[in-house]
Amino acid sequence: MRGFTLVELMVGMALGLVVVGIVVNILMSNLQTYRVNEDMGRLQESARTSFELLARDVREAGQNSCGARPQANVIRSGGAIPVWADMAGGSVKGYEGDQDATDLVATGTSTGQRVTGTDALLVIRAAPSDVIVTAHNPTGTVFTVSSATGFAAGDPVVVCDASSAAVFQVGTVNTGAKTLNYNATDAPMNCSTGLDYPGYPIPAACTSFANKTFTAGGFMAKLASALWYVGINANGGRSLYRTQLSNTGGVISVAAEEIVPDVQDLQVKYLTANVSGATPVLASDWVDADSVTDWSPSATNVVVAARLDLTLHSPNKVGTDAAALERHLISVVSLRNRETR
Repeated sequence: MRGFTLVELMVGMALGLVVVGIVVNILMSNLQTYRVNEDMGRLQESARTSFELLARDVREAGQNSCGARPQANVIRSGGAIPVWADMAGGSVKGYEGDQDATDLVATGTSTGQRVTGTDALLVIRAAPSDVIVTAHNPTGTVFTVSSATGFAAGDPVVVCDASSAAVFQVGTVNTGAKTLNYNATDAPMNCSTGLDYPGYPIPAACTSFANKTFTAGGFMAKLASALWYVGINANGGRSLYRTQLSNTGGVISVAAEEIVPDVQDLQVKYLTANVSGATPVLASDWVDADSVTDWSPSATNVVVAARLDLTLHSPNKVGTDAAALERHLISVVSLRNRETR
């Protein structure tokens, strides 16, 4: 009838606070466990995506639909083959952390720029294509293909048949007639209209190229050039980036695209094989990019594999001492289109 005493009320409240504290602690512990598991899942997914896309590009470096190794290249910028078009000079080319690659992407602290001290890897190949060459008139500098709808004036392309391949710039495109012209007037990056393979190594001078008629049944595809690197993202963090060629009104430029967030570092080492003898001899150890003096497939010590070393952080700081979780993962990728004669 008198109700609770003050002591009883205080004891009841204290017990209630203890129970509430226990419940809150369990909830916070479960929330932290959930956040850790979620970030671990994101880390694993980011690592899987990074390695899958990057390794796929590296494996396909130097490929064309015909599998033709000898290659002519008439694309020039300022008198030299641009690094993004020099497939024969190095379909895979590495940049050490202190090596500049400003012709592809600048190093700095702005969005999309490469992070200082991180490695970069350039991969050049022909894009997958089912466009078939049905006729070639080298005198008139015209290709007739099964479909021209995927090409635009100014595109850098790769054409191949069973004997050789050539890299050149498309001039005009007629989708109705299914023709592509590559004369020097309409395709100013072409230093020559001759597409004949002159022999290894590919000469810098265009005078060595003669006319060649590519046989019907060959393939034509856009040139796909990609630089993989760790760059600054829009949030001020780091992400794995990939550049791609962009054609705006016939002017070729390099555009960067964010692929996977929270990638903190990329380090790449390379394995070479000495092919001067009858049997290739693998090097005894991996080397950095600045130790490779010749990236071409005709080199004496040709690069045959790349070891990709990625460092990733979790999106949230859920580790000990309120730090982000870190994972350090390595994948080895062999280069399929390497000449180990």
